[in-house]
Amino acid sequence: MNFVNRKSQVITLAAEKALKLSIIKENYWFLDDIRDNFYYGMHLYAATQDDNISISSDKQDAKKLAERMLFHSIKLQEQNKQSNHVGHWPLSLHPKPELAKPNTLPIEFFSSLLLHFYEDYKDTLSPDLKNLIKASLTAIYNSELRLRKPDEFSHHETKIFVMQLMYGQYFQNQEMINKGYDHINTVLEHVREYGLREYGSLPWLWHWIQSLDFARDYMKDESIKQTLTNLLDFMWKERTTFYMKGAWVGAHSRGLEHDIPSDENTLLDYIQFGDFPTPVSITRLEGAGFLSYQAPESIINIGVNRTVPVEVKKEIKLAFDEENNHYDSLHHYVYITSAYAIGGLWERTEEYLNEQHRWDISLPVGNQDSINQLYFFHPGEGNQEGDERHQSAQCEVLYHKNVVCALYQNLQASDHPYIIGYLPKGDWIAKDRAIYGETGDTYIAIHLQQPYNITEMEDRFVVKSDGDNNSVVVEVIDKQEASRLLIYDVNEFRKQVESRKSSNDDLSLIYKTIDNEKLELASTRDAEKIYRRINDQSIDFENYML
Repeated sequence: MNFVNRKSQVITLAAEKALKLSIIKENYWFLDDIRDNFYYGMHLYAATQDDNISISSDKQDAKKLAERMLFHSIKLQEQNKQSNHVGHWPLSLHPKPELAKPNTLPIEFFSSLLLHFYEDYKDTLSPDLKNLIKASLTAIYNSELRLRKPDEFSHHETKIFVMQLMYGQYFQNQEMINKGYDHINTVLEHVREYGLREYGSLPWLWHWIQSLDFARDYMKDESIKQTLTNLLDFMWKERTTFYMKGAWVGAHSRGLEHDIPSDENTLLDYIQFGDFPTPVSITRLEGAGFLSYQAPESIINIGVNRTVPVEVKKEIKLAFDEENNHYDSLHHYVYITSAYAIGGLWERTEEYLNEQHRWDISLPVGNQDSINQLYFFHPGEGNQEGDERHQSAQCEVLYHKNVVCALYQNLQASDHPYIIGYLPKGDWIAKDRAIYGETGDTYIAIHLQQPYNITEMEDRFVVKSDGDNNSVVVEVIDKQEASRLLIYDVNEFRKQVESRKSSNDDLSLIYKTIDNEKLELASTRDAEKIYRRINDQSIDFENYML
């Protein structure tokens, strides 16, 4: 199965889902987010125009349905040139779509996606829809986005600079093209110098990649196209560096519900890499089926077909003063094998909506009946009962190859005097303050300082451990390595782990790994000073690179 075939599979999956959706308020599938009406309408339309794609509906009927959805969604755009919101759409359509107020988000991504879609299908669109899209493109061109300059170097801005390039070319405005090109060059220079501040944020990375992909496909100037290619390659290298069979390994600056505790936002991964089972459901569609850029093999091979374990040590320089983050740089560590990956960010950072996901163990994407991540955390601001996200700052970490250690202190002073853990489905053995398991191609040992209870749910196990102070150590080994150590089942693994000397208390833990390496993580009682040592050597970040 190649890139083009996998793209067709995604378009078909999206089209079939669209055909099953119910119409709401006469003309829409979705009211919570107008963008989903566009995404599914465009993919359904694309399926009707591809002779190599078969769908369960008559294609003419499906085309009419897609055009109806797109027409009524586009009509909600503000097209009055005198309006301060010209070019913008609402986001939520509740309670009445025709009364919904403009929002700044939809235009950012729609601008490139809509022009890309129009250029691909303008010869087959109905006259009414074609004319409405042309009017919509003009409204976007007249929006304030044409004036935006680099400031934050974020995914938001990059989508806007892509719009400046594409709409400058479409409307034959060379000055606008030049500004967009200058801005994209500035963004490329910035990420090369500082790294990607939006670390591990899959929704945002996909917006970078998709908008750049559409612009690269559309622009005629070879210098501009090459710059877009360079920036795309940077983003795909970022993705593949933290990639393992559909999983995004390590920390996330923003982890959404479809990212944690299971990697579900995988359509673009599947199209580009194709080394995990074909997705059977969609949690986030966007413009996945319109991806056109195939990353070079040299980049793809960083993350695909790993034959030996790899340590990734990546630095992210902070370019601006951040009110709640007093660091010059952030440091991201992951250890990736063919069967699992382990790691995270050394620093706690305050992120948007408190959605930092600090560390985890990732397994390959595959089993739809189980989550594919294992992690523990102390609930923080924004956390609700049963919420797998929104962690507190009360955690200190130590990462080394196949082991992660975490200290949690002074929890009684918070609203959540406990830690929570999520484990994939598997064969788990509960012992006193320890859990041993076999899941996928791995054996896993978990040690807790405090007693715990464990509950089996439909797609996971949930661990809860109370106590003012707590600690967790997780060690993972793949079955191939285990067999070399004459370990052939989880009980033999448990005995091997229990034979090692380890200790923990309220302020410190010491752990001997399966390779007989000594890990130490300790804190002063006020948590002002943290001590991290591997084989009696303090941690430093000298070999962390951009």
